[in-house]
Amino acid sequence: MTDPVKTGELIAARRKRLHMTQAELGEKLMVSAQAVSKWESGQALPDAALLIDLAAALYTSADYLLRGGAAEAQFTRAVSVADTVRAVECLAEARRLMGRDNTIWQGMAEGVEARMNTDLDELLSTDFLRECTVVELLCQALEQGAYVDPEEAKSLLKHDHWRNMVLARCERKGILPRKAE
Repeated sequence: MTDPVKTGELIAARRKRLHMTQAELGEKLMVSAQAVSKWESGQALPDAALLIDLAAALYTSADYLLRGGAAEAQFTRAVSVADTVRAVECLAEARRLMGRDNTIWQGMAEGVEARMNTDLDELLSTDFLRECTVVELLCQALEQGAYVDPEEAKSLLKHDHWRNMVLARCERKGILPRKAE
């Protein structure tokens, strides 16, 4: 049976760990700070329709919140799609600045090629292939237990094929997009 006090304590602890105010969490979920306060004090439980979005906002699962922390399906970290895109863009810029004949670049490229069985220069050659690289990094992170925000993937990934691949992987990991109101 769900213990509202324990659930509230978990919500408060996870929110604080993320350096989020009650108002900020409420804004993400389109509820008032007072509603969040009631959950955290054990006076009320979140509406069932909000549980998936609440769990995603706190980087955990609805099951974890409702079971009072038992059988936690917590994510190991949050991976930003924007930061991943930027990292791949920086890699392409490093190649441009150093040049393909630079020893450091060659060492990095050889390492990637040996581990991934792919040509790094080719992966950075077009927008489509750079986004493929971003998606590979995101899928690896998801497989390693990371949280990737499906809404961020929807808004930042330009190519339908790659966007759908990340969204499908998120869904398999129990990370669902927030429902439009």
